[in-house]
Amino acid sequence: MKRFLTALSFTTVMVLSACGGEEQNEYPQDNEGNPSDADENQINDNGEGDNAQDGDDENGNAADDLAADGAEADAGETIENEAGEFTVLQRQEDTDTIESGPVVLEIEQAVAASGDISGELADQLREDEIDYVHVDITVENTGDEEVNFYVSQPMLITDTGEELRSNRWLNDHLAGEPLEEGTQSGSLFFVLEETSAEEIQSATLVWDAPFDEDWEDVGDDVEAEVVF
Repeated sequence: MKRFLTALSFTTVMVLSACGGEEQNEYPQDNEGNPSDADENQINDNGEGDNAQDGDDENGNAADDLAADGAEADAGETIENEAGEFTVLQRQEDTDTIESGPVVLEIEQAVAASGDISGELADQLREDEIDYVHVDITVENTGDEEVNFYVSQPMLITDTGEELRSNRWLNDHLAGEPLEEGTQSGSLFFVLEETSAEEIQSATLVWDAPFDEDWEDVGDDVEAEVVF
């Protein structure tokens, strides 16, 4: 009888200890007592993830300011905002409208500028000073069906020989896969690497042709030249 009571008491203690251990360890641990990989990710998602999202929001606001102020400034004018301080060196509003299959693309204006970057945007770009080309566009799918058109990913070829892809930290988000029926507008930015914004006399924007769900082209490659 005593052995039975002793065994019962021991079992009760073990169960209570196990329950207490589960309450103390919110995240499972490995053999060395460190959080498992999955739970490190969960911890990061609950903590650092929020900070990363805040950083993305700040970058977006700064890029929006840069696009909005640059679109309104005249050549020679200096603008100052959350992104930094910049001087518009050249601008062009006499631009093209191009059709490719059901896609109609309009270059509304182009700006060449330079300046000093500040805040989170400087950290993301890893630059303190930049020269760049800013292009405002409108794209429309006039067809009845969705097509794919990588509107945010053109190549910019300058008359000085640079070939650049648009900068994802600065660009507006333009959905092109698929490009649904309707119109959307936004800004694209190209950070110059070897040329100053003042040196550029012209630049050509090149997009791959739109294509359908079977990966068949439904138009031609799109080229638009901007002459400053």
